[in-house]
Amino acid sequence: MPVNLLKTAAGLQEIDQLIARQSGGKMRYDGKAATYAYTRFVPKRADEIIESGGSIYWILKNRIQVRQKIYGFEIVQEKGEKDWCKIIVDPQLILTMAKPKRAIQGWRYLDDKDTPKDRGPYFAGLSDNEPPPEMAEELRKAGLI
Repeated sequence: MPVNLLKTAAGLQEIDQLIARQSGGKMRYDGKAATYAYTRFVPKRADEIIESGGSIYWILKNRIQVRQKIYGFEIVQEKGEKDWCKIIVDPQLILTMAKPKRAIQGWRYLDDKDTPKDRGPYFAGLSDNEPPPEMAEELRKAGLI
């Protein structure tokens, strides 16, 4: 069972904004295309996350909407600044079933029972013919999807 993280995409409203934020951090990591996100502290279970194939699930507009596979963690030391943790991730975002979740500070571990199901890869700027997450949630509650 994968060990996953949950993090708010602070200040962002749309998935394309998350892609734009991460586009400046394109890199190679262990021979794979990668990008990264920052957080303050390295998870104590970092090895478990990597070994289990864990992902980071992103909260946008008070809903978990997408995830990215985590490749690794690196400590970044900047002169005169506090240390930061770089979360190295797959640049491909995977859409999930939108699940309500309040914004959080930092990150949390995401229990397997709270992990939303995948819908498939997300491609920037392309409509997926799905209703907006808010509407989809209401349709699910009504048993229509």
